[in-house]
Amino acid sequence: AIPGSTGRRRMHLFAQGGMEQTGFVIVGAGVCGLKAASRLSCEGLQDFIVLEKQATIGGVWSSYANRSSRVQISEPSYRLATDRPLTEYTPQQELLEEMEWLCRHDGLHRRMRLGCEVFSARELGNGQGVEVAYRNASGAVRTILATDHVLLCTGGLQQPRSVQCLDEDLFRGNIIMGMGSAIDNVLLAGRRVAILGMGAFAIENART
Repeated sequence: AIPGSTGRRRMHLFAQGGMEQTGFVIVGAGVCGLKAASRLSCEGLQDFIVLEKQATIGGVWSSYANRSSRVQISEPSYRLATDRPLTEYTPQQELLEEMEWLCRHDGLHRRMRLGCEVFSARELGNGQGVEVAYRNASGAVRTILATDHVLLCTGGLQQPRSVQCLDEDLFRGNIIMGMGSAIDNVLLAGRRVAILGMGAFAIENART
């Protein structure tokens, strides 16, 4: 989290600068970002905006997970609402449905800006708060927000790791990044398939 300041002085300074103001900016609309937004809402703090670079909520569960993906730790760690227990080792679809339910239940959609990628968060100093700059999906529109606090809920799986193999360009078969549902429309039955890697996604793709 990047703390700024609170109080009338900040509001006065930002009002003079003509920036849009909010008490909190949450970056990311995955599990962590939605839980943070829900907590603020439940505490009666409605002065917040959620910025998500994808066109939908869900974070890695909507972009990199596949239909057979499951939470790999005990259920309470991923529970979004304390009174709504999920299936142990929650599957992708159930988790996405729960995120959507939370947004409807807590009215989070109206405070969410999808397709908006944050590219800077700058503490202004002297108790003046934080300046957050972001752009929409096309990159054509640049917007600056003035806020007291920034909550970075971007996780650790933003960029897939790409490995280039020797003579890969000579291979005549399909080369697929094994994440999301990329393999769903590829005919694999009866084919020889090599999986590079031994992490969770490698095992999930082997199982799929």
